[in-house]
Amino acid sequence: MRALLDTTLFISFLLSRQGSSSAVRTILEAASAGVFVLLFTPEVADEIERTIANRHDLARRIAPADVDALVLNLWDIAEALPRLDETIERVSRDPEDDYLIAQAIVARADYLVSRDNDLLDLRDDSVFISSFLNLRIVSPFEFLQAVRAK
Repeated sequence: MRALLDTTLFISFLLSRQGSSSAVRTILEAASAGVFVLLFTPEVADEIERTIANRHDLARRIAPADVDALVLNLWDIAEALPRLDETIERVSRDPEDDYLIAQAIVARADYLVSRDNDLLDLRDDSVFISSFLNLRIVSPFEFLQAVRAK
């Protein structure tokens, strides 16, 4: 099982209190234990750092050292994907999400995990679904159900 996680999930993880139980924490623990292959991209790493640096509300709550530690840990436990150099086709309402879909398809991901409705709504798009039957776009909770059923 191969999964790519949306940037917002990593930011949510950084915002959660140490030791707290969350779906994202459980997902990362499962990836670290080798239950599934976590996919990680330079674009996601860049977006995590850029989003936190550019949003003062996040920058006040998340220390740069915590961001660095998470990104380094993700590179250690994940399968590193190369940066996409080709033009990315527009498929989502939010063009900033399209790189995630492209990376998931190129990496032959089984799951794209997100809380973003622009991505989750693609599940209802029959043209998108018929084009990429192997990619399932799911919430963290749905992904955890799939991991537990494995």
